Amino acid sequence: MIFSSLTASFSSLLLTVSPFVFLADADATAGGGFILFFCCFFVVAIALSVFLILVPLSKLFVKAGQPGWHAYVPYLNACVLAHIGGRDWWWGLIPFLNIVPYFDLARAFGKSTGYGVGLLLLPWVFIPMLGFGDAQYQLEQRPPLF
Repeated sequence: MIFSSLTASFSSLLLTVSPFVFLADADATAGGGFILFFCCFFVVAIALSVFLILVPLSKLFVKAGQPGWHAYVPYLNACVLAHIGGRDWWWGLIPFLNIVPYFDLARAFGKSTGYGVGLLLLPWVFIPMLGFGDAQYQLEQRPPLF
């Protein structure tokens, strides 16, 4: 669910920045340029955070026998995370309970509960460690979700 919200935030920030591009061109004051710089900075920051999570997440999905492109689809990636962790796919859609699959994901790759906390709080650090690291999927291979 966190990945879906990052993707939604990225698209909404792109829509937010577009009026300020015209404002900065039409009004040569420092205020319009500052707003444009400020919004563009956050768009770039969110884009980097999304790609720092989604690319390793696709590698993680491939390790678990799932199609890698599922990582790039909002809400589907949360369902596949729950599926990889051994739960039913709908666990990825339940608000406030969708944090449980992070702990299952850590356990599915042979990591501790503390690693699950790291996946939840610092996904841009711990997901690349799982995706690009030497951790192996230790549960029985499940068929692709969709």
